[in-house]
Amino acid sequence: DECERAKYFQKAYKGRTKEEKMKFQKQRYLAVKESSNTSKRWLSALQKWRDASVEIHEKRRRHEKDRVMSNLDEENDRVQKSRQKEADRVSYSWDRECQRVRKWRNDELNYVNDLMTEWRRGSTEFEKR
Repeated sequence: DECERAKYFQKAYKGRTKEEKMKFQKQRYLAVKESSNTSKRWLSALQKWRDASVEIHEKRRRHEKDRVMSNLDEENDRVQKSRQKEADRVSYSWDRECQRVRKWRNDELNYVNDLMTEWRRGSTEFEKR
């Protein structure tokens, strides 16, 4: 810890000349500077690595998102097409039903008109029916 370190330096400095002390201090300063530079290098490398991995993850996430969205779009299109098909089928069958009813009604009207015409003419066919 700090106290022991201080004691160690005190002992190391005892009985040294000023030049030696300066040299020792300079060495310490250079060693600290070198170690901090190394740690800075390590930190920057680590940061680069982290950034790269984050980038990879983001890219993967983006691809995944795009894939999911395109799948959803395709599914949506498919569902809409099937709904449209169903709607067309229903509307077609409805149209056919309307035509059938119209035809049936027209047939009935024609029959009644024929009857009325015959009745007005006083035809014998009216009694036969």
